[in-house]
Order: sequence, then C-alpha cells, then structure tokens
Amino acid sequence: MKHHICLVGGQILPLYMGIVESNPDTIHFFYTNETENNVKILKSFFKEKKTESYKCSESNYTLFLRELNDLLSKISNNENVDFNITGGTKIMALAAYDMIRERKSTAYYYNQDLSYYEVPSFKLKNVNNSIKIVDFIRLSNNSISSSTSILDYSTADFMMAKSIFNFSNTNSKQFNQIQKYFKNLFNDSDEIPIKGDEEVNDNLFVTWDRNLLEVNDCSSLLLEVTGNNIKDLFFKAGWWELVTAAAVKDWSLQKEIVMNVVFPFKGDTSESKNEIDILINTGRKLIFVECKSGIINQADLNKMKAVREIYGGRIAKSLLVSKFKPTDRILEKCSELDIEIFYYYDKTTRGTNSLSSIHKKLDEINKKSSI
Repeated sequence: MKHHICLVGGQILPLYMGIVESNPDTIHFFYTNETENNVKILKSFFKEKKTESYKCSESNYTLFLRELNDLLSKISNNENVDFNITGGTKIMALAAYDMIRERKSTAYYYNQDLSYYEVPSFKLKNVNNSIKIVDFIRLSNNSISSSTSILDYSTADFMMAKSIFNFSNTNSKQFNQIQKYFKNLFNDSDEIPIKGDEEVNDNLFVTWDRNLLEVNDCSSLLLEVTGNNIKDLFFKAGWWELVTAAAVKDWSLQKEIVMNVVFPFKGDTSESKNEIDILINTGRKLIFVECKSGIINQADLNKMKAVREIYGGRIAKSLLVSKFKPTDRILEKCSELDIEIFYYYDKTTRGTNSLSSIHKKLDEINKKSSI
C-alpha cells in the first residue's frame, strides 16, 4: 500500500503532477480554509483512488507536526509514504520536512517548469508524465466551450490558406482594398452571404460561393481558391491562423494543438467568455497564441494576458504572431504583459522572417519560466 501526503496550496498543477508521478493507492490532503476548493478539484481527477482530507493548523508548527504524526501513526512502517511539499504554508513544509527525516521518507518539491527536487537528497529530476489540454483547463477550474483540432483541417484548407497568404504578399494593394471594402460593406463578417459577386472598384472583382472564390481584375485572374471553408479562411482572416498553425504543427515539442478555442462564462456555455486562436500543449506547459494579420490594439493584449492567467496558470506563456511588425508602443506593452512576439514582415526594413523560424521562438518560450 502506498500513501501520498499532499500539502495543498494555491497552485494546483504541481500537486496534480505529484500525484500522477507518485501513483499512490491513498491520497491524504492537508488543506486550509483558503485551499479547500482546490482539494475538491484534485479529487475530481482521482475518483478511482482512496482520498482523505484534513483541515490543518497551517500557522502552528507544533500542532501541525502533531496532526501529521497522528496520521502516520495509523500507517504501518511496512507501507510506503511520500510527500508533496510544494503547497501549503512554510510552517507546514518545515514540519513535514522534519517528519520526512524522522521517518526516512521521500518528498517532492515541484518547480514551475514541473521539474522537481527529491527531498532529502535534493536531486533535480524531470517528470515522466504529460498533461492533456482538457486537464490543464480543468485544473484551473474552467472548461472549454468549443475548439477545433488542427487534425480536423484538410489538406485543401491548408492549401487555400497558403494561397491567400501568397496573394496578400504578391498583390497586397488589391488584398487591402478587398479587406477594406468588405469591412465597410458588412458590420460583421458573419453577415457576409454564402454566395456573392462584388465589384470592389472599376478594376477589382470578387466572386464566391460555398466552394470557390475568385479575385479578378479587368485583364486577369488574380486568385482562385477552392474548398468548403471559403468564408472562414478568406473573409474572417482564418487564413493567417491556419498558415501559423501549419508552421507550428511541425514544432518538435508540441504534443497537442487546438484552434479557435472558446471558453464559456462560469455556468453558462452559451456565452463566450474568451477565445484564443491557437493553443499549444507541450505536455507540461500551455502556450496561448493570438494571430493578427492587421491592426493590433491594447485590448487584444489585455485579453491575451487575461486568458493566459485564468486558464493557463503561472507556467503558461502568450505568443502574438503578427504578419507585420507591431508598433513600438505595442512592442513595449507586450514586454510589460509578458507576451512574446513573432512577426513575419518588417515594413521599415522590408525584411521577412521565415515562418519556419517560429520554431526557434517557441524553443525560447519553452525554456522560460513565467512571472
């Protein structure tokens, strides 16, 4: 029989990972008034295991040591006991450490990157397990209202996105005219009909239906794309998100990618609370990616920070992927909000960054600890 004693603090992720790594038969949670709800969240993940909970004396060393001793006296010396001392108060950790030495047990202290120290040897080790996106979100006591796996997009979708991307580069003037025209014509991109034929100006025409879109001038065909996601990819700027996702999916450290992630209001999945374009999971960290092919404002950045903190925790990171280099003001604000930046084109120098170089940026992000 293996017992795992968990000192519950404000951060749930290292406690969850400690239980997964230990794989005990029985989990003993020591909690305070402030952390009682975290016990409920943790228990929901381990319904197949026996769990016991103890409200403890978090600020009195002697009393907490006695509470630990009362528990351990009921456990046979032949049974295995380990501790997770990442959470709880400092008093709780000190008392647990003394008990660990007395009993010659093992304890674990987890860092933000989910590496951990094995106590009392203080050897630094890495976890063997990984966490799925849905579990990351559940650990923050939240849920996902809707999302799309990157695997759900077809080859035709990726080809269409690439064609639109190339058109935006080679025919940037016409592309910008089209974007401005449709923005003025329709207050919301959802209002754009499934089928239409618009004269943007005397020398630029856009024709589309469910499966085909053409852009022509008076003398030639400028763009032709086919597929069943015309509206989302062309008119809703989904092309930039998919072009970014195509580059990200080849990153060696990603284990899971979902797109168009919508988070609901508490208790009401019918109202969208926040959304993110791309969510990358390394198995130990979430990276929230916002894709912008046009104007970036401070509200976009504030939303990115809020989403990361609410749903990803301290270890999560944010990445803004912009087609164009942001203004100095936006760059400064990103630095303040701990938002990483990758951009494709710098108008000042007329230089471009290969989209595949986003892997280097992701490597840098993965090595960083969050604030």
